[in-house]
Amino acid sequence: MTDSRNIKSILNQVLDEIGNDEEEQPLEYNKEQLIQDIKRLNYLNDNLHKSVDMIKETFSSIANNANFASHHLVKEVEGRTSSFSSGIVKENAKALKSLSEKLTDIAESITEPMMKGIVLVEDIGQLLDRYYSIDEIIEEF
Repeated sequence: MTDSRNIKSILNQVLDEIGNDEEEQPLEYNKEQLIQDIKRLNYLNDNLHKSVDMIKETFSSIANNANFASHHLVKEVEGRTSSFSSGIVKENAKALKSLSEKLTDIAESITEPMMKGIVLVEDIGQLLDRYYSIDEIIEEF
């Protein structure tokens, strides 16, 4: 029968060694690059805002087009094709409508986590601004 104190001792020793290895390895970074990246924080944050708006707008546009197309398809095939073909088109139109509703929901739900991320970036920026110079928003080409 193994002594549980002995196992704990071995486990603690291994964990201590792992912890010591991590502490001994300093993070490597390029100071000039770090400062340049921090200076660009406002520009990057502005791009995040624009990206959220663009993603939401794109998803909404595609969802609206799919929804309108589903109605258009049904109107176009009514009375023009066989009931079999009409049934297939109606099923596809129904699928389009369902997918467009899901995409609309995603467009709405994507905003909240993205805005939470943007708030975190702004909080990071406030702290970094105490120690580094952060440029005003500038347009990059």
